[in-house]
Formats: sequence, C-alpha cells, structure tokens
Amino acid sequence: MTMTPGEWPEVLRYADVVFVAVSSSGLERVLAQAARIGAPNAIWVLATKGWTPWH
Repeated sequence: MTMTPGEWPEVLRYADVVFVAVSSSGLERVLAQAARIGAPNAIWVLATKGWTPWH
C-alpha cells in the first residue's frame, strides 16, 4: 500500500509491522517522520534496492 504522510498516523499507531521501501535519498526524512507516530512495539522492516550512505 502506498500512502501519503498525511495518512500515516491513522495506520502507523496501530501497526504491528511496518514495511519501509524508500530510496536512500528519502530514507532519513521518511523514517524521522514515521518513527514519531509509529507504534512503540512495532517491528520495522527496511526493503531497499541499494544503499547509499548519507553520512
């Protein structure tokens, strides 16, 4: 399911598992936003085609 950031709070606060599939360039921003509203005990799964470190 593809969601816009405005739709995240409704779903992430109740999610048991969160799958994240974002390009490396957007990963830090997306995770920073989503982590604030995700369920505290959720399992986070990162799927990436490649990894480009930004630090």
